[in-house]
Formats: sequence, structure tokens, C-alpha cells
Amino acid sequence: MIRCNEEMAARIPGCRLLRRPDCDHFPTLRAPEALVRLVTELCERAPAA
Repeated sequence: MIRCNEEMAARIPGCRLLRRPDCDHFPTLRAPEALVRLVTELCERAPAA
């Protein structure tokens, strides 16, 4: 599974693959603060519409 994720991420321009050892498939439940930080970062980097 990890190799598949790495291959997909490598094909997406600007993609950043992040792994959290304390998370499984539910980052919104397992690490909500980290997820909010990442989404906020993404929104701040996005070009203004």
C-alpha cells in the first residue's frame, strides 16, 4: 500500500505525501489538529481566486 501511495503522489504535480504513525485511514478522528493544520497550510498556499 505504501509503495502505491508513493507512486501516486510522485505523479501528481505539487503533491506532498504525509504519513502519521499514529493514524490509520481516519485522520479526522485520530489526529484532527494535525489535519486542520495541513488543510490550513494548503489553503494559505492556494492562489487567490
